[in-house]
Amino acid sequence: MINLAIQSAESKESFAILKDGKVLSERFLEGRERTSDILGTEIEEELINQKLSAKDVELLTVVTGPGSFTGLKVGVAYAQGFSYGRNVPVVGITAFEVLARQVNADGTVISLIYARNLRAYCQIYNKVGETLTPTSEPQINSIESLLAKVPKDSTIVGSAVIEYKAELSKMGFKSFSSNNQILASTAGKIGFERQSEGVDAFEIKPFYIAEPGVTIKKDQK
Repeated sequence: MINLAIQSAESKESFAILKDGKVLSERFLEGRERTSDILGTEIEEELINQKLSAKDVELLTVVTGPGSFTGLKVGVAYAQGFSYGRNVPVVGITAFEVLARQVNADGTVISLIYARNLRAYCQIYNKVGETLTPTSEPQINSIESLLAKVPKDSTIVGSAVIEYKAELSKMGFKSFSSNNQILASTAGKIGFERQSEGVDAFEIKPFYIAEPGVTIKKDQK
């Protein structure tokens, strides 16, 4: 099975092509203008490089968020168009789960995504092998509020590690992942495992998290 995985939650967008859960290639699009046309052109080129075409793709995996508002709209819109035109099922994976899956250690894993002003998007998991069990709801808040009651031996992963490592260290955390980028290849592996959960194109929506006290408009969901 050929699976096309798309990650546009971060400024360094990526996509990966996988066959039966094994990565054939992964391409990063940092610094490129965010449009579905450019993403589509890059994907078409890489499919050709792999001696494949769009008709060979049997599964789409897309990172639904949270993350860049514009980036998520582009990635999800592209996946919807590709899926609808070819009747290919889509599996949506959150950025939190992708990051947590990239951690090698078992135990409490904190997926922490940078959101400016010492704030972050966060979800906490218990990890055993490749099995992840959420132990918190997805949320956004100050890192102090988010992590006040979390065990200090937890492993933290995500872009907030890069931006807030000094502050997190002062809070008593010592275990930080070195793999803090949301990888399309990881999303693709998860998508392959969940291929039975693939849905119709327009059931996939960007996953946004509102600040406390803020309501997201329906057309932004």
